[in-house]
Amino acid sequence: MQQTHLHIDGNSVAVYESGGSGPAILLIHGRSVDAQTFRHQLGGDFGANHRVVAFDLPGHGDSSPAADPEEVYCAPGYARIVGELIDRLDLARPVVAGWSLGGGIALEAADQLPDAAGFFIYGAPPLGSPPAMQEAFRPNPAMRF
Repeated sequence: MQQTHLHIDGNSVAVYESGGSGPAILLIHGRSVDAQTFRHQLGGDFGANHRVVAFDLPGHGDSSPAADPEEVYCAPGYARIVGELIDRLDLARPVVAGWSLGGGIALEAADQLPDAAGFFIYGAPPLGSPPAMQEAFRPNPAMRF
């Protein structure tokens, strides 16, 4: 696994790449963790057979705190980072996978990524902004919306 830093809009973003040259897969971590969450995907057979890329969101792991917190620490700000990272790394037709907060970021970035081969979202509720809880989940009498 190789680590580099990209400078995107005044932010130093830590990027990790596997040694594989197969199809590109971009992994986006959740809140309060970092790209090390994906260390097993970056290494081993999976990383050897695919071009796996993970990165630390600004303010996480080895990335710098956001240069402009109000512009970066939000879904559109993180989505801009994802789009720029894909462009700068020349990730052709990546599969974008996001876990928890990363899933929300992947959904937010989807419109900017028309060449993505697909999206894999897990642990992320399909909420917009502001959250429309009654539309995201099935009604249940145990929940008092």
